[in-house]
Amino acid sequence: MRVMLDIPVRIKSLRSSPLPLMRGAKVKRLASKVRSAVLSALNRMNAEAIKRVESGKPPLALDALDRWTEWWIDSQRGVLGYVAVEGGKQARAELGMSKSVTATAVAVPGWEDDKPVYIGAGKNDFLIAQYQTPVDGWLKEVASASTKKQAAKIERVWKEAREYWDEEKQQGMTPREIADRLRETLPGFTASRARMIAYTDTNWAFNSGIRTEYKKMGVTVLEWMTSEDDSVCPWCRAMDGVKVGVDDPFWREGDEFGVELEGEDGTKELKGMKLPHEISHPPLHPNCACVLLPVLTTLSDSARLSPEDESRRTNRESASPESGDNDPLQRSIDDCCEKIRHLDYERQFILDKSGKVVSATTGTDSGVKLALEESKKCRGAITIHNHPSSCSFSIEDISGGIMRGEKKAIVVGKDGSIYELEFPKSPAAQRLRMAMDIQTTYNIEMEKQKILAIKRVQAKEVSIDDATRNSIHEVVKILAEIYNLKYKAAIK
Repeated sequence: MRVMLDIPVRIKSLRSSPLPLMRGAKVKRLASKVRSAVLSALNRMNAEAIKRVESGKPPLALDALDRWTEWWIDSQRGVLGYVAVEGGKQARAELGMSKSVTATAVAVPGWEDDKPVYIGAGKNDFLIAQYQTPVDGWLKEVASASTKKQAAKIERVWKEAREYWDEEKQQGMTPREIADRLRETLPGFTASRARMIAYTDTNWAFNSGIRTEYKKMGVTVLEWMTSEDDSVCPWCRAMDGVKVGVDDPFWREGDEFGVELEGEDGTKELKGMKLPHEISHPPLHPNCACVLLPVLTTLSDSARLSPEDESRRTNRESASPESGDNDPLQRSIDDCCEKIRHLDYERQFILDKSGKVVSATTGTDSGVKLALEESKKCRGAITIHNHPSSCSFSIEDISGGIMRGEKKAIVVGKDGSIYELEFPKSPAAQRLRMAMDIQTTYNIEMEKQKILAIKRVQAKEVSIDDATRNSIHEVVKILAEIYNLKYKAAIK
């Protein structure tokens, strides 16, 4: 069992977290459609059982569970597919991309003859295979357990009614009376279950569509986010901020997830939750309101929960310092650069506008991982970190600096090289789009530089290390020119 310990609690008003609030409102609206489908399937099961009981038979036929499972899947398949497409649209809308989901989706070979399936939600709403396939897998995974729970309730009420004995009349209940008992008992239980199942399944399909769309757009890292209000459970609170690669699950089937809970007497007790199926995105449990976010960085390892992995997987928490005519500020920058220049591992400083160091974080030889509170300090600040390889900014440095709203970033190399990058001031949504665009451009330009570098190395004009440094420097220059970033380099 993996255990999450000493997780800081961040309780906020829902109004301070507009993304969970906005998505939650949409999920609730969509859940009303799903609830009708769930109720239809459950009521169909109830009706069959009651009819059998009235005729003096047990409520469940021998093949009932198999048939009911098929009813369950058929009732929700279309509507949850629609929800998944809506999730994809939501992801694009949040990133300010106007193209519809269907304009860029590609059908999966071998599925329905590679053709989109019209699902009747509107003229332009077509269900693409890559959205439907995960939904089908989810329904097959949960349908059997859902129908078994309904069947168990029916059988329990039936058995209790059969065992009832009226001492005064000296008789039990007739088949018709047992059927009436089922009619009285099942609607309340069914309605309550339908609400819970509809919200949970809707949130699952919505986040599945978001994940599919993020993957199509080139996002490589996903982050778990809670609603950050008082309703968040300890397990979801511990998940807040956890990141994984887009192809990796947050948890695998059978994993046990433990958190430390404080009892009324003040003692701490370890409680675990065993995951019945793989968790690739929210929800973590029934009625979970967590959401999925894109992280504009690369993930070197299948990041899980260990500090070592968290350090390796992202160096995007690099930062920016401000240069200018202010002597105290420049002295502070120079002092920080000198302190970290000779290190074999990365270390980062965050400086405020006056040059005061407000944060210092030590990383590994491949990156620095900032805690959430430290990351917030980067907004409008100057950040300085070192690269033992003496290379210029990585794409994680650039996209991370943009996303965090850094004013300027400085990288100092072990050989004494200094690189500076100043970011434009812009709204959060615009920064997100810019960061995503830059990642795409970076990949394209880097491929071009690799070809040139290989030729130069083969001609023995430069070493591999020098070719790598030159390639990264040239790509950063190109990005700065395209995206109006101010880039300076003093290369040794």
